Amino acid sequence: MSLLTTAQKRSFKRNGFLVLPDGLDEGLCAEARDVLWDAIPEDRHDPESWFARDGDHDELLHRDSSSDSADRFTDVKPFEELFRDVYPYAEELVGEDLLARPDECPMEYCLHGGHLLASREDGGSAVDHEGAIGPILQYPSDLEDDGSCPFDYRRGWHIDGGTGPYAVGTDVTYLPFTIAVAVYFDDIEPRGGGFTVWPGSHRVTEEYFRTHTYAEYAADGGAVLEGLDLGPAMEIIGEAGTLVLWHHNLVHGPAPNHGERIRMAGFQRIARRDIAEISESHLGDCWLQYDAIRDLEPAVHESY
Repeated sequence: MSLLTTAQKRSFKRNGFLVLPDGLDEGLCAEARDVLWDAIPEDRHDPESWFARDGDHDELLHRDSSSDSADRFTDVKPFEELFRDVYPYAEELVGEDLLARPDECPMEYCLHGGHLLASREDGGSAVDHEGAIGPILQYPSDLEDDGSCPFDYRRGWHIDGGTGPYAVGTDVTYLPFTIAVAVYFDDIEPRGGGFTVWPGSHRVTEEYFRTHTYAEYAADGGAVLEGLDLGPAMEIIGEAGTLVLWHHNLVHGPAPNHGERIRMAGFQRIARRDIAEISESHLGDCWLQYDAIRDLEPAVHESY
């Protein structure tokens, strides 16, 4: 039985993302929250302690993580299970048996599955697993001294692909992948650090990448995005269990967290098994990797 309707697939093609408000098990999300609260030093029952980091991000489970909480992260099971629950949705958009499964690595170094590991100071893994949704917490920010609340969705906008610390010791300049996911472990309210997208931007960036490489974009990504006609941003809010799937070319970022709670969400990129052959060529042909919906006409309604 299909998990996604034809209308949902058409919407993904038009907008570059798809929101499933109740896509994941709330019980698993509650387990994930419990693990996160056990790992971080903040007091679950003392909201004042949540503001001490003033908008910081905490990537608890990533390779080379600088998080002080990484060594306290001891239970990866709910994050593994959530990744396995997410995979069939992604597969429906890409094609059966094309994506590397959560417990296998794609054929080229990519932020996916087994590469998502916490690190201790001695270089050893804090946890061992075969693919998981990687939690990234965003702490709430205090207001400015004058009581104002400066807010700019574009502050963290980007197109995924930068290698960062994940390809240290390799000759990789771009981490190719196919589709990415965001999972809300807890409720996220407006201006609370929600995953933010520019609907339809995958089609605009496709035009850009037909004549530019990712390295050219990365050299001054902010200026590139400022020069593109991307339209307004959309911050995705939702309850625990919300699942967002998005296209590799989509412009996105985190909204500033001016809410009253820690933003608890998880992210992962998923790559096709043949990603080494595809490499960067898919940036200028945004449906090259999506066999399942490549010939499907996009939705005709207005984007979000």
